[in-house]
Amino acid sequence: VKKAESKNSDLRDQVLKEREKWCKELALERSKLAQRDIELQEREAQNDFEKKKLEEEKKK
Repeated sequence: VKKAESKNSDLRDQVLKEREKWCKELALERSKLAQRDIELQEREAQNDFEKKKLEEEKKK
């Protein structure tokens, strides 16, 4: 019985370590995605600015 409990405990520890590892990786991926979103928004804002500038030049 003690052997089984010890094995259970080891497995539980292993699962918790794996879970922690996956959570860290997921957080990193979310962070990368958030950074990409920010970069896309900045590009869109820059494109809008350029577009308005071109439209104003055409009017002249």
